[in-house]
Formats: sequence, structure tokens, C-alpha cells
Amino acid sequence: MFLRRNCSDDDSFLQESKHLSSIFFDRGYDPGIIQRAFNDVKSQDRSALLDDKPKSEESKDKPTFVTTYSSQYYAVCNIIHMNLPFLLADDDLKDEVKNGCFCVSHRNVRVKVWICVNGAFPTFSDHQKGVSASYRMAQNDSARIQKYRAVIEKVAEERDIDPAVIAGIISRESRAGAALRNDWGDHENAFGLMQVDKNYHDPKGKWYSEEHLKQLTGMLIEMIEGIKKKFPKWTPEQHLKGGIAAYNCGLSKIQSYEQIDNCTTGHDYSNDVVARAQWYKKNGY
Repeated sequence: MFLRRNCSDDDSFLQESKHLSSIFFDRGYDPGIIQRAFNDVKSQDRSALLDDKPKSEESKDKPTFVTTYSSQYYAVCNIIHMNLPFLLADDDLKDEVKNGCFCVSHRNVRVKVWICVNGAFPTFSDHQKGVSASYRMAQNDSARIQKYRAVIEKVAEERDIDPAVIAGIISRESRAGAALRNDWGDHENAFGLMQVDKNYHDPKGKWYSEEHLKQLTGMLIEMIEGIKKKFPKWTPEQHLKGGIAAYNCGLSKIQSYEQIDNCTTGHDYSNDVVARAQWYKKNGY
């Protein structure tokens, strides 16, 4: 609901919800639950969500009990509601709790917000945290990536690109297949390990096939070449990173190296993919 209210257009909502879905997946949530939640929120009218909803007279009279969230949160709520009648015997409190109370929780840290850092990483500590998170996710996906190593290396050799880069994209896009449902991701808009968008391209081959990897690696190389022409003074490393960002959001949206991830999913796509690729490079690719 938060994303639906705060994203001013459907494209922004779809992009940000894809990133949030990836975070929830990494936390171990079931992909089916994530998809149902997305479908439910997508069906909501944003203008209705922005309207102030008047509270009922009864709810205005209910106090709110605030606690830190934990796995025992609902048990705590039950204990509060079960013992609330004891407060009715207190002359100073009985009028306050006669209609019951609300229970809410606050998390100490919002869900992995620390990995969602912008483009050039504002501070050294943020950069280290983002890279550490990317390394950890690459490691989590490594056993699944290994199943496709032979085809990754074959395509990489044919297209003259580092196989670690392909592995990094596969990890980010589909968690090496684990985030897919019936071969599809991004709410059934994108296909396969490297996530080809059906709205703009005709998917080739099976979701894990050499043909699929060739198609998407070819698109990546096109983006890198486009970045070279657009920014001829950039270094080879910057061209690669720019191509990775363009692979996600399109060549036209890359305006400067300093703001390279401003329009990418989660505002961290190229930084995240490069970090994951670094991990795979250090671990045998």
C-alpha cells in the first residue's frame, strides 16, 4: 500500500514493487504470497488510498499500545487483550479502555533499507553495507548459479564478456531461477534467468537455455556499445557499469555517471550487479 500511495504512475509502481519483491524473497517469503500481495495492491485505486479516511467515533476513543515487533508480537497482543478487563477496575483508566485498545508494532530497522543506496554511494559506510549485502545475496544464489555455469561460460566466451557479469545479472534478476513462477518473474512480465520483458521483446528459447542467455547477453552488449557512443570519455569500467544500468532502465535514462542508478530498479541496479559479479569473479568465474 505504501508504494501504491507514493508512486505517482504505474511504471514507477511496477519498478519499485519489483525491487521490494526481491527484498521479501531474499528474506524467505513465499513467492506465491508476494505475488498475491502485489495483485491485491495493484488492484487498488491510488486516488482512494490518498483520501483521508475518517475514524469512527469508537476508534477515536481507543488508546494505542505500541511495542517493538518480534516473533511473539501476536502473543503479546493476545495477552494485552485478555488482561485489559483488569484495567476497568481502575477509576483513572476505566474510561480510557472501555472500548478496548489498538496494538501496533514498530520495527527497529525498516526492511533492508540500508541496501537501497543511491548511485555513487553517498558515504563509505553505506557503500560497504551495500556491497556486503550484494556479496551475501550472490553467495546465497551460488549453488543455483552453478547449475548454469557451463552455459554461462559458453555464451560469455562467444560474446566476449566476463561470465561473472552474466552471473551477477542472473542473480539480481531472478535469483538464479528461484524467484520465478512457471518460468516468469516481474509479475509475469519478464521471462527466464535474465528476465526478458515480453512487452518489448520476443523471448527466445527455454527460460534457462543457451538461446535465452544469448538473446539477453546480446542486449547487454548493445547497451554497453550504446553507452560507449553516448559517453566516449568514460573509462571501460564506467562503460560496463553504464551498460548494466541501461540494461535495466534503458539507454535514454542514463544521463551521467554520478547519477547512473537514478532510474534503475531500487536505484541500485548497476552497483548491485557489479558487486555480485565481483563476488562470482573472486569465487571462480
